[in-house]
Amino acid sequence: MARKKLLTSWERFSTRIVHSFSGGGVKKRARADKDLADDLAKARMAVTPEVFRSTVIVSTIVTYAALIVGAVFIHQVIVPVTYEQTQDPSSVEECRSWAVKNP
Repeated sequence: MARKKLLTSWERFSTRIVHSFSGGGVKKRARADKDLADDLAKARMAVTPEVFRSTVIVSTIVTYAALIVGAVFIHQVIVPVTYEQTQDPSSVEECRSWAVKNP
């Protein structure tokens, strides 16, 4: 019988990253948090508190990084579209005459 995977690849990645950067501090605090363990048991989530907490931390960091990257590069999309929609005042009369000639 094949061995069952207990954690998703994202959970394994998150746990590995957080534990390597925190030196095990997150793991110790998460295991000591009995309220979190009880809440996870009530929700029937099959993860340990340290895996849950590390997944939440990495997901939050990735979300904020994507938000910052989006905020930095959004001007390359919004500004050209807004600028292209503005009409040059010198061409307004030509457009009106074209609209009258071509109904």
